[in-house]
Amino acid sequence: MDVTDIPHNSMILRMDILESGDLKIYTAYRFNDELTDEQCEYLQGLLEGLNYFLNVGTDFAVALGHMVNKLDEFEGEEIIFEPDDDLKQAVADAKVIPINKNKLN
Repeated sequence: MDVTDIPHNSMILRMDILESGDLKIYTAYRFNDELTDEQCEYLQGLLEGLNYFLNVGTDFAVALGHMVNKLDEFEGEEIIFEPDDDLKQAVADAKVIPINKNKLN
């Protein structure tokens, strides 16, 4: 893709799936004079940060995506925490260390 094919004031994060199943991630941007140098620098940093994050934290990004999808299933529903019996027993057996909010370590 040629940079001139990108619409003005746009950024692209492209992911190609290789035959091996791996991802190849590309970034590109095209800004015009409407944006200040500071805005361009900020947006370039955002794009490169996303690229880096996806390259080194792919598994985290996938897990986060799954969590977001699960949260969408609960939209409008109240989520109630009910501790597991093992947790209740661990607390009862004093295997869980209480946090003293008044004491700083």
